[in-house]
Amino acid sequence: MKASSKLILGGMIIILAGLAYDVVFIGMIPQDASMEIINKREEQRQTSDVIIYIGLAFCILGVFTKVFFSGERTDNFGNRTY
Repeated sequence: MKASSKLILGGMIIILAGLAYDVVFIGMIPQDASMEIINKREEQRQTSDVIIYIGLAFCILGVFTKVFFSGERTDNFGNRTY
């Protein structure tokens, strides 16, 4: 497996971890919640967002390396160069 594929796969796993964190720790807010619960939930939501953005960055980096550093080099005429 190439490094770019590993980056993309790792990014997807991190995104899924962020979504799982969101579901497990944040969940639904109870009715008539106190300000302490609301503030704690907001902090946990921000943490979840950061985890998801890091995963997205890994995916974008993997796609970037796959597109620009594919390993196959060609000259101006489409012939492979080694």
